[in-house]
Amino acid sequence: LFLMEGAKADVEFNPRNHERLDYLVAQLKEAGIYVGIDINSFLGFHAVGWGEGLARRYGERFLVDEQARQTWRTGLERLMTRVNPHTGLTLASDPAVVFATCFNEQDIPAFRDGTFDAPWLRPHAERRWRAFLAGRYRADPAALRRTWGVDDAATAPMYTRAQLVGGGAAGADASRFLFDLEDGMAAWYLEGLAAVGYPGLAVQYDAINLLLHHAVHARTNAVACHGYHAHPSDYSMPGSRCIQDGAVAGGAAYFLSRLSGRLVDRPYLVTEYSTPYWHRYRHEEGLLYPAYASLQGCAAITAHECAVALHPVALQDFYLGRDPINRANQALAALIYAGGAVARSPSQVEVPLDDAFVFSGSNAVASVDAGQARVALLCGFGLRYQGRPRPADVPEAPASRLALRPDGRGVVVATAFAAGTAEGGGDVAGRTIAAVKAAGILPAGNRTDHAAGIYHSDTGEILLETKAQRLVVVSARAAGAVVKPGASADAGALTAIASDVPATVAVAALDGRPLTDSRRLLLVYATDAVNTGHETSADRVVLRKLGTLPVLAETGAMAARLRNANAAALRCHALALDGSRRDTVPVTAADGVLSLAIDTARLAGGPAVFFELSVD
Repeated sequence: LFLMEGAKADVEFNPRNHERLDYLVAQLKEAGIYVGIDINSFLGFHAVGWGEGLARRYGERFLVDEQARQTWRTGLERLMTRVNPHTGLTLASDPAVVFATCFNEQDIPAFRDGTFDAPWLRPHAERRWRAFLAGRYRADPAALRRTWGVDDAATAPMYTRAQLVGGGAAGADASRFLFDLEDGMAAWYLEGLAAVGYPGLAVQYDAINLLLHHAVHARTNAVACHGYHAHPSDYSMPGSRCIQDGAVAGGAAYFLSRLSGRLVDRPYLVTEYSTPYWHRYRHEEGLLYPAYASLQGCAAITAHECAVALHPVALQDFYLGRDPINRANQALAALIYAGGAVARSPSQVEVPLDDAFVFSGSNAVASVDAGQARVALLCGFGLRYQGRPRPADVPEAPASRLALRPDGRGVVVATAFAAGTAEGGGDVAGRTIAAVKAAGILPAGNRTDHAAGIYHSDTGEILLETKAQRLVVVSARAAGAVVKPGASADAGALTAIASDVPATVAVAALDGRPLTDSRRLLLVYATDAVNTGHETSADRVVLRKLGTLPVLAETGAMAARLRNANAAALRCHALALDGSRRDTVPVTAADGVLSLAIDTARLAGGPAVFFELSVD
């Protein structure tokens, strides 16, 4: 949209905006900030607006129409080979560009209902499909008749989504055809990136973890994923629906369904995640996502979107910078994940895959069962795809501590802009966790009890209790808990954590020292926030009115005790969202313990989510 603003012809970049992009990349690089870039996102360098671009369905068209793809190649060359006057480098040669996505979320449209139904798509799709069937049944026309009811592949009907996921011979044909389309598309993209001299990480198919996508990912030197908790059904439009079940009570399902696509031998990047407005428990993400991403050794996590506030608009889905709760989540992500406060698991469990399994029955359009992926709450977890060539820059990964046969069958649910995985049934999680325990991966004293909904990481730093809706993170430099009213939690140096409203309470050292010795710390108390005039259904699921500025923060009273050698000298200041000091908050100290009791309704400057504890 930015590069094509005002364009009258395809791949006609707006020169002023292209200059701004050059300048932005240079400034990010100077600040030590890496860049990831989507070569295409839905519009395909065409001279169309957002709505028209979606309606034209370029993602699907590129799969079946070789001529239409050429706009991607032309745009790629213009984007990646232009010399940035501020850096003297092209995007293709600049080491600040750490990854490139070939086409954002191209896997979603290929899997939904009516993929190739549009009249301008169907002839291209039918031509490819019929050529595929002709080759597949050349030696067995009787099998073609049994499966598709025709004597000649040239008259075969286009497969339906029901046939794709329905198994049997028809499902096997459709899933193999879809794989061939997507694998060929990925190979073509990678050839284009190589032609412009781009040597970095390249990712493709980043939204749906179908087993067939893991076979495609064997081509790329990295894997990326997108995943949300409670993605709104129609963004911030009246009538849009957003489930209100917490991520903690749900066992971090939106994180696990993404981790079920991690390959153990290459970088894994979460290039989109968030819990959007107006979810009442979005504060849970601040501890949950960065802690588990750290446990798994994810190469990157990037919240979607606009973590920096650029425009004075009301809260809305995916505009995090105006939201004090998502701002708190990102501050914790910076301290816990980017700051390395939470350790990576020393152990890894893997699930080996190969073509024989993936292309058996209807497995190709299923996923790793979410119950098996629950291992990621305990220790390292990933897949190892065997039997396909790895890129030259992807070395063989060391053997994992435990290899598990695929168990169960994850059911993939996809909408226009989001996808997730449901457990396929049976006690897959129970069997898997029992195998992890039997392998001795969990140390003595580990509290994991699947039947009770308790999951304790092998590092001892993350404790998730689904039934109590409590998450506790304990490390030397960061600690905190997600708590509900009437309950409390202890998190290492931070104890007796409580709040009279659902909240995340966490503290992190800002000076690199342990919490027990730090002289400057950030305390986060994240509750909820809504727009003025915000209206929903009584259960908060259905949006009635988005509302306007100013943002209204939910007030609450929290309490906690912090063990710190400097407790007597620590002072507490409420902070504005820009980090500047506001109110002085009274605290007490005795015997090396700082006692905090903060009621944000009583702060003279209004509610706050950030508090500085420092020795002045």
